[in-house]
Amino acid sequence: MVHSLSQTMEPKVEAAAAFVDDGGQLAGIGRLADARAIPEGRAGTRVTR
Repeated sequence: MVHSLSQTMEPKVEAAAAFVDDGGQLAGIGRLADARAIPEGRAGTRVTR
């Protein structure tokens, strides 16, 4: 369980965690402009198993 998230971030983190729990390898949260940088760990938030 994740604690102390803002109301706007909590549903994104929950969805990303559910995606990974269901077998996804990587879920990224961030700005569309950072779409290439997120999987590389240079921007946004990455959720992995």
